[in-house]
Amino acid sequence: SSSSSSSRPHVNEIPYEDLEIEQEALGSGTFKTVHKGRWQQRDVAVLTVRQGSCDMEASTFAQLGRYSALVRFYGISRDREGRDVMVTELAHKGALDGVLEEMDDRGESVSNEVMLRVAMQVCE
Repeated sequence: SSSSSSSRPHVNEIPYEDLEIEQEALGSGTFKTVHKGRWQQRDVAVLTVRQGSCDMEASTFAQLGRYSALVRFYGISRDREGRDVMVTELAHKGALDGVLEEMDDRGESVSNEVMLRVAMQVCE
């Protein structure tokens, strides 16, 4: 057993060749770039870690298990340059902060009730 396997308990290892990844990025943050992809006949988000490791985030996802309020975590891979890659369910409307920012740009607001429900789900 390799050391990377022991630091990633119960995390599915996905062969990089099994991922079909679109060229254009959906988004990019400080640490990750997100592309839309396909894996096992489903749309997925492919998050490439630009530097460092996704061990802690992958382990957290694995420990949380399947929870309806979170995007589903399918597993990890490693790209041809050796960077860590996480594969998750694709959130078709994007990240929550992006959705809220777009609404704000359009002059729309989220009701206090909806914001409270989101906050409660985060705390569960």
